[in-house]
Amino acid sequence: MTLLTVLYAALIGGSAGVLGGLLGIGGGIIMVPLLQSLLGRGIHDAKTTSLAIIGFISIVGTFEAAQHRRLDWSLILLCGLFASVTSTLGVRLGERMSTTWLLRLFSLFLIAMGCKYLYASFQPAPAKPIAVHERAPGSPHDPSSTPAAPPSPADRAAPDRQ
Repeated sequence: MTLLTVLYAALIGGSAGVLGGLLGIGGGIIMVPLLQSLLGRGIHDAKTTSLAIIGFISIVGTFEAAQHRRLDWSLILLCGLFASVTSTLGVRLGERMSTTWLLRLFSLFLIAMGCKYLYASFQPAPAKPIAVHERAPGSPHDPSSTPAAPPSPADRAAPDRQ
């Protein structure tokens, strides 16, 4: 692993830790607003509840993803280390903010991410096939798997149109 990879992992993991601890993002982009609107939770309580729920989602999601793709455990552990350390900073910052400012920051983050993804959706998709080595051995998408399984519904779906 190169020094640049370690620095990027620190940036990615650190950002995820701070923003996760501060805003409860991840599944919190969905859960925080729903916890507020459907269950009447305040934003401080909603983000804290979301963080706890994300722990469960992460475990199950990781095991499921590992069935279909090889996971880069060195990168996962490195980002996870930085996220674990910096999430404390995010939680402490969030607890010092008023509800008004925390809602504003959360809203600005959602708007920025929405704009980023909306812009990206209008850009041509890069023509880059997925390498076979990225697939988990024995997964339904692994061409070396035997016997040949019938295609899944996702494989039969129409190709994504630009």
